[in-house]
Amino acid sequence: MSLTLITGPMGSQKSTYLICALDKASALTGARIMFLRHCDDPKTANQGRSISTNGKITFEFPQSVTMCFSRSVSAALTQSQTNPTHLFIDEIHFFDEEPTVHAILFAFKMGVAVFASGLKYDCYGAFFQTTLSVDSLASVRIATTGQCCISGCTSPSQHSALRDTKLTLAPTGKEVGGLEKYAPMCVEHFYGHLKENGIAAWPKPPPRVM
Repeated sequence: MSLTLITGPMGSQKSTYLICALDKASALTGARIMFLRHCDDPKTANQGRSISTNGKITFEFPQSVTMCFSRSVSAALTQSQTNPTHLFIDEIHFFDEEPTVHAILFAFKMGVAVFASGLKYDCYGAFFQTTLSVDSLASVRIATTGQCCISGCTSPSQHSALRDTKLTLAPTGKEVGGLEKYAPMCVEHFYGHLKENGIAAWPKPPPRVM
C-alpha cells in the first residue's frame, strides 16, 4: 500500500490536511479507519471524539472511526479489533523512529493505506529522525507552510521557534506544545532568532527536501 506524509512547521494546517483526507476516506464503502495520536501529545487530553487544530477548527470524528492513543504504532495496530483499511497518524514525530518504520512496513503488508502528519524540524533546526526515516517510505509528500510571524515579513514559515528562549525541548526530546509556545518563522528569521538569543543551532541549515 502507500504512505502519504504531510510535514510542515507549527501552525501550517498539517492536522487539517490529515483530517480532510480522513473525512474523504470515511466516505468510501467498506473503509475501516483508525486515527492514532501519541499519548504524550497534549492535544490528546480531554478531547473525546473531537479535535481542534490550532484552536480554530473543531472536527468531530464519526463513530465509525476508531480513536487510538498510544506510544506505539505497532501496538495500536496489533491490539485493535478494527483491522483498519486506513491508518491516520497525527504528529508522527512523537513516536520512536525504528519501531514506527517497522510498524508502517507491517501496515503495508496488511494492505493498509497510511497517512501521517508531523514536524520535520525541531526548534533548533535539526531533523526529527522519525519524520526523516518515515519520509523514505512515502509515496506522496505534502509540504505545508504558514506565514512567518515577524511583522512585515511575507516569506512562508518553515520552522518553529521557541517563543521563550529560556525553555528547552521536553526531556523526551519532543516538542510539546503548540502556537502558544512556538512561533512559525521563515528560514532567515528563524536562524536570526537563534543567533540573537545565543542558542546553539544545528551546525548548518538542514537541506530543504522538496
